[in-house]
Amino acid sequence: MSRIFNMDETLMCFKLLSSHSLKFTGSLTVPVRTCAAEKCSITVVLSVAADGTKLSPKVVFKGVRTPRDLVVPNSLRISFHKKVWMDESGLKEWIHKCLPRTRNHEQSLLVWHSFLAHLIDDVKVALRQGKIDVAVIPGGLTLVLQPLDKCLNKPFKDSVRNKYLAWMISGPLDYTPSGN
Repeated sequence: MSRIFNMDETLMCFKLLSSHSLKFTGSLTVPVRTCAAEKCSITVVLSVAADGTKLSPKVVFKGVRTPRDLVVPNSLRISFHKKVWMDESGLKEWIHKCLPRTRNHEQSLLVWHSFLAHLIDDVKVALRQGKIDVAVIPGGLTLVLQPLDKCLNKPFKDSVRNKYLAWMISGPLDYTPSGN
């Protein structure tokens, strides 16, 4: 069970808007003020072994290079991509840095969905070199067969949203130069 893995990418917005609003029943519009940060996002890559072991998460930020003064905990992997996606190089890095290395020539199994970057030849070669077989979940069946979609992504996003809202409520207020 410790050699069977599931991996999934999930998009997270920096501005975690509330899922509730207050407005009179029957209103045609509900105005919402935002700071436009909801368009800024990151990709979070979560993975878990069948025995319940969580692997190091990977976060993909928008950009082309790592800032010099960035401090990253050892338990987290980060990368930058101009469109905030996991691509071929991001996947190969994830395979080499986040998946546990095999011992005694053990085979592993990775279960993931049929995202185009998962099916690129260079990614397949990196998996073969690591003695990792792949089971691809066919399109349209991710919601049914992807364990992370069913059990981890939603609780993860809910937890991040709750921590964000608690921080917004309790954090110090910053004002613009005009006092807003």
